[in-house]
Amino acid sequence: MGVGFTENYFIYHLHSDYSTCVANADSATKIDAYINRAKELGMTALCFSEHGNIYNWWEKRTKVLNAGMKWIHGIEAYITFNDLDCEEPVKTRDNYHTVLIAKNYDGFLELNKLVTDSQNRKDGHFYYVPRIRFKDLKTTSKNIIITTACIASPLGKGTPEEAEEYIDFLVNNKDRCYLEIQHHNVDRQKDYNLYLLELSKRTGLNLVAGTDTHSIDEEHAKAREILLKAKHNKFDDEEGWDLTFKTYDELVSAYEKQDCIPKDVYLQAIENTKLIEDACEDYDFDLTPKYPNLFDNPEEEFRKSIYECLEKHPYALKNHTREELDKRIEEEIDVYKKTNSISYMLFQKYLRDREHENGIYTGPSRGSVSGSMVAYILGITDVDSMKFDLNFFRFMNPARQTTPDIDSDYYAVDREKAKELVLNDKSLNTCEIAAFSTIAIRGAVREVGRALEVPLSEVDEICSQLIQDENGNEILPDNIKEKYPELSYYVELLDGVIVAVGNHPAGILCSTDDIYSQIGLASILSIDKKVKYITQVDKHGIEEMNWIKMDFLGLDNVGVINNTCKLAGIERVTPDNIPLDDQEVWDEIAKDTTCVFQFESGFASQLLRNMFSKETIKRIRDKFPDISYLKLMSFCNGLIRPGAASFRDEASHGIFKDNGLKEINDLLGNELGHLCMQESIMKFLVQFCGYSAAESDNCRRAIAKKKGTEQLIPEIESRFVDYTSKTYDVPVEKCQQIIKPFIQTILDASSYAFSWNHSDPYSFIGYACAYLRHYYPLEFITSCLNVWKDKSAKTKDIIAYANSKKIYISEPRFRYGRTDYFIDKETKTIYKGMQSIKYCNATIADELFSLRNNQYDYFMDLLIDIDRKTTVDARQLDLLIKLDFFSEFGNSRMLDYCVGFFRKFKEGNAKQMSKAILANDKTLEEIVKRNSRATEKTYLDLNTIQILHECEEQTQIREPVDYPIGKKIEWQQEYLGYTNIQTGKPEDKLKLVVLGIRYLMTKDKSKCWAAELELMSIGTGIKNKLMVFKRVLDKTPLKVYNIITVEYKDMKLEKKGQYSNWYLNKYNLIE
Repeated sequence: MGVGFTENYFIYHLHSDYSTCVANADSATKIDAYINRAKELGMTALCFSEHGNIYNWWEKRTKVLNAGMKWIHGIEAYITFNDLDCEEPVKTRDNYHTVLIAKNYDGFLELNKLVTDSQNRKDGHFYYVPRIRFKDLKTTSKNIIITTACIASPLGKGTPEEAEEYIDFLVNNKDRCYLEIQHHNVDRQKDYNLYLLELSKRTGLNLVAGTDTHSIDEEHAKAREILLKAKHNKFDDEEGWDLTFKTYDELVSAYEKQDCIPKDVYLQAIENTKLIEDACEDYDFDLTPKYPNLFDNPEEEFRKSIYECLEKHPYALKNHTREELDKRIEEEIDVYKKTNSISYMLFQKYLRDREHENGIYTGPSRGSVSGSMVAYILGITDVDSMKFDLNFFRFMNPARQTTPDIDSDYYAVDREKAKELVLNDKSLNTCEIAAFSTIAIRGAVREVGRALEVPLSEVDEICSQLIQDENGNEILPDNIKEKYPELSYYVELLDGVIVAVGNHPAGILCSTDDIYSQIGLASILSIDKKVKYITQVDKHGIEEMNWIKMDFLGLDNVGVINNTCKLAGIERVTPDNIPLDDQEVWDEIAKDTTCVFQFESGFASQLLRNMFSKETIKRIRDKFPDISYLKLMSFCNGLIRPGAASFRDEASHGIFKDNGLKEINDLLGNELGHLCMQESIMKFLVQFCGYSAAESDNCRRAIAKKKGTEQLIPEIESRFVDYTSKTYDVPVEKCQQIIKPFIQTILDASSYAFSWNHSDPYSFIGYACAYLRHYYPLEFITSCLNVWKDKSAKTKDIIAYANSKKIYISEPRFRYGRTDYFIDKETKTIYKGMQSIKYCNATIADELFSLRNNQYDYFMDLLIDIDRKTTVDARQLDLLIKLDFFSEFGNSRMLDYCVGFFRKFKEGNAKQMSKAILANDKTLEEIVKRNSRATEKTYLDLNTIQILHECEEQTQIREPVDYPIGKKIEWQQEYLGYTNIQTGKPEDKLKLVVLGIRYLMTKDKSKCWAAELELMSIGTGIKNKLMVFKRVLDKTPLKVYNIITVEYKDMKLEKKGQYSNWYLNKYNLIE
């Protein structure tokens, strides 16, 4: 029969690495390998039937169709006979296998709904794996074709009763049900094939040849085994099974070797695969945008909402005349109608309104939507596109039928709240979007190394030698490939193989359509064990099918701005309610860009400071007196991009580029004559080539994607010469001279140009940060510290800025300690959050803060309130005392004595006390005697509160010396993770605390020759490292947290080889 071309068959029982998302390490073969091989063999159709899932069916469909084959939709489902309808269903791990194939589009929808239902983790459907109830399988329509799959079907694995019920179902639907034989040359499969043959004869059910393919070839089968071994997994009874992709001839040969059933029977079973293929219809999908439709009459509702919002908008009618707004609104409405996007904009307004109702506010805008005045009026954005001269057609183009995209930036806490609002909205069908995890080279090295039993030390060494290719991806170097050929071979085979499914971090699918059938959903468990539903298709498929995906993106600076405004008690700042030309703010930006969004790095900061230096601003103002500082900041945003490297330095110093025509120079004024922004390309095409706004956007996009540039460039040249010569009365020859170099500028800019629509709102975020930093420094710095509390480098920069502004950052103190950083405006002090203290939490922070306004004449009274009104435990109280949290009442040692008395008298609840207990403390006995009634052996009717007060007074009189400073530092290190004790006294500058000791050994590791001391000055807080020779250390041994004093004369710089170190030759131990 040749090599498989004269005869062929249909492979429907086929597993790729997507099966691994349900069945651990089930396949190491990508779908492309199967599709390419099937096409090579002349196969006419292909069906992937993954274990328990239909993941990325759209990708499979697209690639199969592109290969010229019919795509058929299927799954190898898990079937359960468990009764899940009773109140407390008994779940057993039956999980039998059955292949389901969609015959047509109705079957596609039906199959997807079954798959979605199988993912329900609350009602018992999902039990170890997603399961379809046999009860539901029995009610499937004739649009679903069924095969009995492998030996794990109810026929091979089920009880006799289950098998009989399954057979009855098959027989009653024999026109669409098949008994699946397989070619594996093992006794169990042979016996099963004979059983199926007998069953076929008895019932008239057709046999079909399934392959249960898991690997494209033997090498990938071996890679699968390695992956299974690495993950300590094993499938039962696979020894001797052949799960590799088979040509027609190879499959026939396998049945011959199996020598189990007659040749005419297995040939007919192979032929029957084509019956299934032929029974499956081709069908198309609706690829128009699937906007959530929340209103019966969207257009009427849209117009009504716009004009109602306009009347209530606090700034629109102040910024523009009614005539200007009406004209712009109607122009935009016309475009929204033409693009069928009205429902989408109403949906966006609905979401934003719900967020605002719940106190959630995003950044002012993000991306191209900034160009929409309607979006501004509806409250979707805070950016007045007319005021900022932004381009609407970058967002919505009637000549470009693509789904619009409105992304939003949220502070992390609000982001999760906003996602939950959408996911729990009963008027929408929503879920998160699938994202697939793959093995990278480094992970593959470890997996294969583990399976091949390569020593861990060698695996670590291999990983340390990985190099990067030209795209920045890690690869194995040649020397590793030569030394470890087997490992390297399988590492490269496993590179990129899917091993798990999760959720996209930002994307949520939003619809009012039936996503359960039209897409299919899966369920996963989050880190905190909550059930999440995700699409069975990743974001690329969702976008290609034009479903609406909302991206909830995180941006810390949004939180900084919103929280600062709350702390300051002012309205949340927007581009409308603060002056954008405040010279004091711009001058401060020119000096320092700490916490100025997008310009904090050394490179970006220097560029911005260059642009806003007095010399540069004068140079620019001389040419463009009215230029907007915010536009210059946006221009800097564009200059940061790699493509602007050739003119970045000139532009950042205000050097203007002359393009040979005043009108072009005016157009590019905000870019100092350079073409750096996408909208400027569009404006050039409109103003100098006669394109419409929509045409200019299409042209810009085409050039950026290098589509049709051969035709477009001559067209632009021709239209420029013709239009500009007539419109601006410029000689044709001059037009020809101007356009030639400018065309190259357009080509260069199209591939890297930034967008005003995105840059202006982002520049406002940077400016707003600087504005709040200038006018509300306490609140701004506090917000920054809270937002970036887990980022040590950022926190360090913020604290340095605070110090430069004479703002003090203190440890938490009673009355000033909250969960997060807290301000005391009177003393210009910011107190650190209590949640940063080991063993403390938000609850006790709030409880202690609730006591802040109480008057306490005695620490004992506070202890009583802490005991009775808070959940602070003994350990938390003790460590807070050690950290001087209650320092207003005395030093730590004194307060510890008070706590001792407090506990001695049962937290103020003692009613009596034995005289024997007090026998050794005459002072305490006198206090108790004065405040009780005495019997022979006991003091009764204790006035405990008065006793505690007098104990505290006596402790104060004694003036106990506080704990040694070394001990204080040790406690700070233990409970805070750092120390910041510094006295500020000049005499303490050379008083040093030992924070760490690293002993240095000789080369043979036989003895210590020196130690490296990590030291901190108690006077200045400055940390440094000094070396100490062993002989010096032996003379005066040291421990961590010892305090020493030194003199400069005892420090000496010594050079050993190429290294120089400061050595301490003498010190005095004082603690």
